[in-house]
Amino acid sequence: MRQKFGQATASGAAITLIVITVVVVLYVLFLPPAERLKLLEGENGNGEPSPSRPEVLLEEFVGRLQYVRGGDVNFDLQSFNLRTITSAQVVASKSNMYVKNSLFDTITDTFNFNVDTSRSEDLLLTFNARGKGHLEVKLNGERVFFGEIDGNSPPIYLNKNLLESSNTLFFEVSSPGIVFWSFNSYEITSARIIGDVTDTTRSMNQQTVSVSEMQLDLLSTARLRYFVSCNPNEVKEFEIKLNHNSIFKGIPDCSVLNHVSISRSDLYPGVNFFEFSLEEGMVTVDQLRLMIQLETPQTPLYYFDVEDRFFYENESLRASVDATLKLEFPNTDRKRLEVFINGRIISINIADFKVERDVSTYLRPGLNTLEIRPLQDIDIVEMRLELT
Repeated sequence: MRQKFGQATASGAAITLIVITVVVVLYVLFLPPAERLKLLEGENGNGEPSPSRPEVLLEEFVGRLQYVRGGDVNFDLQSFNLRTITSAQVVASKSNMYVKNSLFDTITDTFNFNVDTSRSEDLLLTFNARGKGHLEVKLNGERVFFGEIDGNSPPIYLNKNLLESSNTLFFEVSSPGIVFWSFNSYEITSARIIGDVTDTTRSMNQQTVSVSEMQLDLLSTARLRYFVSCNPNEVKEFEIKLNHNSIFKGIPDCSVLNHVSISRSDLYPGVNFFEFSLEEGMVTVDQLRLMIQLETPQTPLYYFDVEDRFFYENESLRASVDATLKLEFPNTDRKRLEVFINGRIISINIADFKVERDVSTYLRPGLNTLEIRPLQDIDIVEMRLELT
């Protein structure tokens, strides 16, 4: 009898335990999600985070932040002079030529020469000639002289419209005609082509400016400033090129500051080439400066939410809750940065792997903001904001 009674008692206890377990499970299942999470994660009874399990408000793996100061960035260039010198020069010469014309024999001769037509003016042909008959001279197939010469030839004008970069002067003498047993010929010496040639070896200047990729990304406006000393009546076509693209071409305003607007598309990240050239005259260019206006750089901005339960009615954080900002860096180099939480600044200047700051007074219920402003190029492995 006693054995049966004991078995019945054990069976009843087991049933009671099962019923209690079912009731607890149902209770947990029907709790609001936030309350159920607190119960399962072991938070304390005051609705506050446990020291062993902090409430993580924000966690970011930030990476590299580059520092760029907004406002004007100026690049000064060197002053220089440009000038062209035009003077009479011998463009080409040939010492000896011979032409002959008879019934059984004809000899002609040529004088080949090259010329820069853009830098040469008023070209003349001169030579000495001894012989008889009518001497004919053609420039690139067009007659420029026909007549008899005994001694020095008159200056023969070479029309610029007939000139090319490579040219040929063709010399021949007329036939003796009915006096078939005779011949005409000329011995030609000291043939020279003389003209006004402009020396442009000092008419160009090139300088470089290096613009970073970030400066180009933040570029708002760009312009080139320069001061030109010159005589506008003696200057022909001053040109400025940026990366081989013309940004100014014309007569500069002498004795005043000049400004040329520069398109963003004309600038390259890295080295940029400025080329200055003058067609004719003389100028002095100084006070050269490339002026770039940068937009204010965008810095990382994060949003996070803090529940009302962590605050008193006056919106100050509960005394039992601490808010901590933690930053981790990859090295012990000096780091300078500013962190803004809801507009309030935290200045950091350290040389360590980690830094922690108490930010309990910076938070407010609901939506909060955190912004990082680097004061130098800096790497941040991890940023963490938590409540304990």
